[in-house]
Amino acid sequence: MRIGHNIDSNISSKAGLASKAYVDMRAKQIVNASQYDFYEMEAFEVKKVILSKKDIEKLCGGDWSYYGAIGGNFVSDPTKPIKSRIPYIKPSQINTKNIPVKGEYVIVAEHIGTHYYLGIINLRGSVSDNSSPGATGIPVSSTGKTYSRPDRPIRQVEVCEGEIVYNGKFGTSIKLGCDHKHNNSPIVKIRSGQRTDYDAFLKESPLRPVKEDIDKDANSIYLSTSGTYTLSNPNGNITSPNILFGERPNRNKIFNQIIMNSDKLVFNARKENIQIKAAKNVHITGDEVFIHATKGGTIKMGDPLSVFIPTVNGEKLLELFKSLVILLGSIPQAVANPKAMADVVNETKNIAQQVINKEFLNMQVMTADPNFKIPKIPDSLQRLRDLDPELEEFKLRQKIAGKVRERGTGLVNRLKKRT
Repeated sequence: MRIGHNIDSNISSKAGLASKAYVDMRAKQIVNASQYDFYEMEAFEVKKVILSKKDIEKLCGGDWSYYGAIGGNFVSDPTKPIKSRIPYIKPSQINTKNIPVKGEYVIVAEHIGTHYYLGIINLRGSVSDNSSPGATGIPVSSTGKTYSRPDRPIRQVEVCEGEIVYNGKFGTSIKLGCDHKHNNSPIVKIRSGQRTDYDAFLKESPLRPVKEDIDKDANSIYLSTSGTYTLSNPNGNITSPNILFGERPNRNKIFNQIIMNSDKLVFNARKENIQIKAAKNVHITGDEVFIHATKGGTIKMGDPLSVFIPTVNGEKLLELFKSLVILLGSIPQAVANPKAMADVVNETKNIAQQVINKEFLNMQVMTADPNFKIPKIPDSLQRLRDLDPELEEFKLRQKIAGKVRERGTGLVNRLKKRT
């Protein structure tokens, strides 16, 4: 409802005619006051939500600016018309959307001659089941095309003073909060899939908020600056920070860490590299650990700038040792026994063939040559290398090529001077 201000537009003066200054002042007061109206917000029952391509084309003439718009009736006056080019109310925010379901109530206000809805009214205190249709006396068929009430209640996330939480209807939440036990140190908690054992010990009310649990919620990402977290795993629980790995928070309990927990984690770089680097150690644990190099079939262990040498194929090396044992056992008998001499010749050929073909080497797994000392890299190029090894290698090649060009140009200039 739009309510205008009561403005006294009569211009008068107690002492005869009004002065020019007084007239200017009163005129400005009237103009300024007319620019600001008070808009009373009204409750609106949602009967329709515009989200599908079919609805956009059929009901909104193909105008996608009505994506997320709602239809329904005002609670105070169900016959009151909607002020919009099309009789549906758009959300007031474009960057964030909180889409209601049928049977919920939203706040509607008029701006620039058009109605917009602002947010969902908290009727039942439940993030997943907040609809209560019928306030306008017009029946609602269902809660919507894609939404249905969950089988078990989805609870709000417990908060502390000053924290901001976004609760979804499906057991998702984002908290911009703090660890009040450690000097209000900041933390961001993102989770999906609320833990399923809350109802057993929160029977007094299905609306009681719950705490996030990084070990029992389905999927969690924590951006933490303090605290200790323990994650269960069949190959041994993980505690972070872990004093066994030399991880110790400072005296203010500060320890910056990002923790992810789920049943499965997938990291995929579609075009570029994955770089994992630690200031200290890298720990990888699993029933089996597989490292597979597809291009060239070679796994390299060591500094990328090092010289790599192949590792040993244990099976082939054992065959080589067996051949050597047979050869050494046949040599004492070779002088008097022609058969032993033939064995010596055959085993010698066999050993020579294995050595020539390098059968005892594993070319698929290479390791850095411990006898090769990597040249010191200038600090400027070292910083580039830390950011991107491929870029660093390209810079080194360009530097070498530049020196070759300089020497070639110098040689040509000297030859020109001589001629």
